[in-house]
Amino acid sequence: MVRAWALCGKIKGVLTCVFIPSLPWVAIGSKNLRQISFDLEKPLGRRDVNFEHATVRSVDPEACKVFTETDEYSYDYLVIASGHRSANESVPGLGPFDGPGHSLMSPSEAQEAREAFSAFLEKPGPVVVGCAPGASCIGPAYEFTFEIDHLLRKRRIRHKVPMTMVTPEPFLGHFGVGGMGVAVALPPVDETPVPVNFPKTGHMTQQMAAFAAHNIAAQIQGREKKNP
Repeated sequence: MVRAWALCGKIKGVLTCVFIPSLPWVAIGSKNLRQISFDLEKPLGRRDVNFEHATVRSVDPEACKVFTETDEYSYDYLVIASGHRSANESVPGLGPFDGPGHSLMSPSEAQEAREAFSAFLEKPGPVVVGCAPGASCIGPAYEFTFEIDHLLRKRRIRHKVPMTMVTPEPFLGHFGVGGMGVAVALPPVDETPVPVNFPKTGHMTQQMAAFAAHNIAAQIQGREKKNP
């Protein structure tokens, strides 16, 4: 029951699962999206999950129905896994939709950054890598900075590229977490001149999925449910 037979269907707007932490490699050109992705239908099917490739348009909780563009699905238990959303608009002109900047937070953005980086290598110049104020996931900025530096040195054009890293951290290596790791709904440990580490609103994906499956099984079997 912990496998949650009640989760008999999964509706998702894309056909593949992309390993988001590898997107810096896509942007730098050392990996492509296919190499860090896998199709969802077969592995879910092996676990008795009916995969539906569709976009959810509405949910009727009273009727226990989910509506897509073409179909409707009844449910006994509904798990809504919406994913993250980057608030790039908080810094006007930051991009990628309203300025020259690029992001590594989604497959399409990483692919766009890859195309821009390929053009940059043909005509190198100054590079700025950084995080916006309040960022709570700062590691990728360090990773991408070192990836760029390494690639430029391999191509022997590092001297043509002045590099700047911008971070809201009070010092390099702070990472905005104060040693707390993946903390949820906890304020920053210390006050900083620039806001950093806005509290996260969700646990790690695996942890949230495990709680959902456990609590559905617990409700079916009349056992005690857990809180995250």
